[in-house]
Amino acid sequence: MDKNKWMLLIGATIAILLAIIIFKNKDEIKESVSSVTEESEEAKNSRSGFDSGFMNFPEAPKPDEDVLVSQAEKLWPHALEPRDPHRREKVRKEWQDFAKVYPKNIYIPNEIRGTLTAAEEKSAIETLDAYTSIDAKFASMNAASKYANPGTEPTAPNQKDVSAKEMTQYFDYKIQEIESRIELLEYTMEKARLSSIEESTAKNDIASLKKELANLKDVKAQVPNS
Repeated sequence: MDKNKWMLLIGATIAILLAIIIFKNKDEIKESVSSVTEESEEAKNSRSGFDSGFMNFPEAPKPDEDVLVSQAEKLWPHALEPRDPHRREKVRKEWQDFAKVYPKNIYIPNEIRGTLTAAEEKSAIETLDAYTSIDAKFASMNAASKYANPGTEPTAPNQKDVSAKEMTQYFDYKIQEIESRIELLEYTMEKARLSSIEESTAKNDIASLKKELANLKDVKAQVPNS
């Protein structure tokens, strides 16, 4: 079972993330620091290109809607079921129980976590801004090195590009993210009835994440004034 499927299992077991987000209103989504995502321009272009293809080629066969619906019913039967208010309350209770054990987990929805203080909100925004900025620079470096001439060393960010404070914030966020994923797995192992295969996969994932966590902490310790 790959990690994506495993994270889906976690979501199904303790109703993490997706079920709550469905019921969030627009204001709550705007206030969320950790769970807000935006559709990329590449995805938009790809989608629009797909739509225009059918416009430009009217003779192309149209998708069979009955087949698509049948496939959806098999793949996502719960998504087609009517929303159950009792299910929503159950999800809320499960999140509240989880938050009591791991109150600092970044995946806890805002409506369960509660309102942040002005100082907490400012700190969270600064940390997320620093993380996304540095992550974008690393992505740019990786892209440049991919197309660089063989033997050419990629250009690393200098002190003008990234400050020690920003780098510390970057590692703080990465560390908190990994710790939160470990907490989700540990909570699932404790509360859910996993098969032997699922339990083995969970243990392997936790061991891998803890190794990654230790490496991140070692690297962070080398950042000046961290």
